[in-house]
Amino acid sequence: TEPNNLLDKQTSILSVLIAVTTKTDPEIPGGEDMRPPAPVVQIKDVKIDTATVFWDHAVKAVGNEEVSYEIIRTKTNPIPAKYTDSYVDSPELYALLATDLPNTEMVFLKTPPGTSGAGSLQIWTGTGYAPADTADYGLTITELDVTLVDRTLTSNEIYYYYVRTVKKTENGKILVSVFNYNT
Repeated sequence: TEPNNLLDKQTSILSVLIAVTTKTDPEIPGGEDMRPPAPVVQIKDVKIDTATVFWDHAVKAVGNEEVSYEIIRTKTNPIPAKYTDSYVDSPELYALLATDLPNTEMVFLKTPPGTSGAGSLQIWTGTGYAPADTADYGLTITELDVTLVDRTLTSNEIYYYYVRTVKKTENGKILVSVFNYNT
């Protein structure tokens, strides 16, 4: 063609789109947003009507933070992973479990915050926590670990113990881990 002549309008044929990934610098969650790790639950001793369960502290409290643990004990039936892998708030989770697993005996417990001494274990009553009977449950919290003695078992049954870390940040935000378990 000659330089002064206008070219006809041209179009391209349709083509496959090409995926492009761009780089970003992810924001690493800070202390106010970082979920705590789950503790590794171990069985120390089992007798006919008693089990001793323990775990190392999953995370240490810093400053005015509080760290405690929630425990669920079930009899015979395990809890499905969709519940143990969730971050659902405790009362809501307990209500879901009671509805979805109506024939499973469950006990919901909570340790007090802190890392020393014999703590006052709390038991869920359906509307809130109340002190657990020390004849039924023993709790010892040290700098290294937490030991729970459960004296409410019956013989020839399988029990599952689920434990998750609960961290209350300095600003009052509650962060929980997933549940870890042992039988």
